Amino acid sequence: MAKEELDETSVSYDGPSLEIGFQARYLNDITDQIDVEAEFAFADSAAPTLVRDTNLPTALYVLMPMRV
Repeated sequence: MAKEELDETSVSYDGPSLEIGFQARYLNDITDQIDVEAEFAFADSAAPTLVRDTNLPTALYVLMPMRV
């Protein structure tokens, strides 16, 4: 199992601590479509995550988490 932690300077998050896992291939498929900045909307670690391209408001992706 691979693990990647994001640097605090590249991520803005103001919610409670959250541990969530995604299938890397699906996450890469989504982020390959986004040019500059993405917004991830989390409910909890088991709920679907919404991913939006901040430069293209009509682009909306749904990413299902894996059990961690």
